[in-house]
Amino acid sequence: MFRLFYTYVSAAMAPHMALEEVGASHELAFIDFDQPWPEDYLALNPHRKVPTLVDENGEVFYQAAAILFHLADRFPEAGLAPEPGSAERGHLYQTVFFMAEMLQPSYHMHFYPERHVTAPACEASVDAKASEWLTDLWGRIDTMIGEGPHFFGPNLTIADFYMAMLAAWNGPQHTSLRKYPNVWRNLEATVARPSVKAVYDHNKIAGLDALS
Repeated sequence: MFRLFYTYVSAAMAPHMALEEVGASHELAFIDFDQPWPEDYLALNPHRKVPTLVDENGEVFYQAAAILFHLADRFPEAGLAPEPGSAERGHLYQTVFFMAEMLQPSYHMHFYPERHVTAPACEASVDAKASEWLTDLWGRIDTMIGEGPHFFGPNLTIADFYMAMLAAWNGPQHTSLRKYPNVWRNLEATVARPSVKAVYDHNKIAGLDALS
């Protein structure tokens, strides 16, 4: 059995989607950010973040993107990633890490502006810049998707899970994702998956109606 450490509406959502999609037996271990970090958790992941995955062999993995690729390779029959070494696989790396290195940090700027300044008076400007970045980056992703409905045409991949996770972080103060036709078409297809619906339900996200 796999064990996924998580908290609500966090970067654990995409790995949780992948576990549901591949049908892997798993359990969820909640980490309460309002409490001190458990020492046994820090022994697994000392970076004070979620997610962390312990696989059926006791191997430990953290960083959402790394966990997604591990699960895609562990369950190749699910078809969540192209074959390693293929050009398509290279494009999948490119897509996932674009979101991990560009889009996700922009949401972090919004949620945690105090981490990016030395003076509290500057926090509002950091949040404003985050919103500018998010508008620009979602536009780039809209172009990357193209006709879709998924990043790789009709084929669902871990990139779609990653985007569905980040879409859940978009707030009413940000540009509505409905303004990006390719993004929205992707979300309509991805959020309809039973695996994604299960994760949205667990995180108390009411599907597409909850997305800004």
